Amino acid sequence: MKNRYWICYLLDYSGVIALIGAAVSLGLALWFQASVAEAMWLKAFAYSLGSSVALLLTARICELAGILRNGTAVAAPAQLETPDNVESLPSRERLPQAA
Repeated sequence: MKNRYWICYLLDYSGVIALIGAAVSLGLALWFQASVAEAMWLKAFAYSLGSSVALLLTARICELAGILRNGTAVAAPAQLETPDNVESLPSRERLPQAA
């Protein structure tokens, strides 16, 4: 997507860093199994994962808000005229022929 706001990039990068932190803390919790440090690392994992989800969700909300604020919608294709009667339908001579 072009023309994104800098806040969206900042939230995305922060979310990815928090996600990496969650993976590291989960790995450390597995490394320190059955010790006092395991509880600390599991708590760090919960906080990191929660903040990562919140940051990435906020980035998507900011992008959607920017799209709605600017009103950059895709233009609708031109409407085709529908014939009102049979006489205005294309005749056989005007239809493209198969090769």
